[in-house]
Amino acid sequence: MRYILPPGAFTSINFLRDDYQKERKVDLDKSPSMFGTPIILGGTDVVARDAQTKFIKKMLVVFSANLLQDDQIQAMRQNVDLWASQLEAHFIASRIMVAACMYVQSQISKPKRHSALYNLINRDLGINDENYLEDDDKLVCYMAANRFINSSLMALSHANEALRKADMSPFSEDEWNKFSKYLSETCKKSGEDNPYKNYPVTSITQPMFGAAFAYTGATLGCMGGQMVSDSVQVIPLKFQLTALIGSSLLMVGSAGPMGVALFSQVIACKLITTFCSISLAHILSTAMGIVGQGVGMGVGLPLDAAYNLLWKACSVLGAYYSDTPNTTTGIRIKDGANMISGMEIKFLPESDPTLEHHQDLQSVEMKDGNLYINGDQFAIPDTGIQLPPEVLEKLKLILSPLSFPEVTPPASSTPTEVVATI
Repeated sequence: MRYILPPGAFTSINFLRDDYQKERKVDLDKSPSMFGTPIILGGTDVVARDAQTKFIKKMLVVFSANLLQDDQIQAMRQNVDLWASQLEAHFIASRIMVAACMYVQSQISKPKRHSALYNLINRDLGINDENYLEDDDKLVCYMAANRFINSSLMALSHANEALRKADMSPFSEDEWNKFSKYLSETCKKSGEDNPYKNYPVTSITQPMFGAAFAYTGATLGCMGGQMVSDSVQVIPLKFQLTALIGSSLLMVGSAGPMGVALFSQVIACKLITTFCSISLAHILSTAMGIVGQGVGMGVGLPLDAAYNLLWKACSVLGAYYSDTPNTTTGIRIKDGANMISGMEIKFLPESDPTLEHHQDLQSVEMKDGNLYINGDQFAIPDTGIQLPPEVLEKLKLILSPLSFPEVTPPASSTPTEVVATI
């Protein structure tokens, strides 16, 4: 569960055909010349690339009603209960689009890294050595596409109706069937049952609602509560942080095996120091302590400013722990989680029932200058390896609440907790 879909990815994909023609200096709308360089000698397979780029463009048009702009997503997250279906439709459509891109890439001959189209798709999707699709990411995308393609006899008709409205040529039966067969065989090889196999897709233009929470982690971090990103609400006193031991979700920095685990299910009132030799109690007292005092102690910092504080803290600590920190920000494709510098950040109301079912949830509260974990005061140890002074000074500088204007909380503000799965 590594891949994070960056903002604006599908805006870039929309220009994939044009970018490819510029890169290869070809016109895909013209018939290939019999005097051109043979494909076997590095020439462009104009017929294949024409069909492949058109396929992705068609899929993008088909799902344009469901794919949201980044500013729309942030606005809708201010009231997830109201916009849950539209957000879920966006996440599903995003997975289907990624599956369509992988399908096209699968048709490219090896070595794929020499293919301009292959590399352009990776570029637009933000795929690189640090941000790439693992097997479970691919499976989620393939299953979403398989559900859409193969669960309704009317899927092709609805898709072509959307294309005709956009004055584009429709999918042929052969083109659609090849994609359908590829998805079916890929999902079958995985050995996984499709959890959505009984979910009928009757219209591609309406929000594809009904799959929320049907799949473990399908909407974790986005559908579980109220996500806000501007100044209409303020962060209250209490911070809730969750982590799953052994998962990359609990890492600061790289999503690899090295990182920092913030909380342990079996250690209720202390921070564990596995995965690195830095005292995590010291880290929490420094980074989260500064944020807690600046945000949680009633300064009235607006949520978008607090969001930036968390972003900066993630970036600084991540850069310290790893030579190649995960700086990717966007939407994690498998579960729709909001990622900042490789870490999942989500906001939940205090009344959210999911908080009660998290066995590995630890309550962290900054009060009167002291740190409390699950209501018990935690003494910050003075011994042990600690962050270098220059790192501490940098943290204090960028996390200082004095650099943000004081804002009076609105009277109608709804209490919201910060849940950071780090």
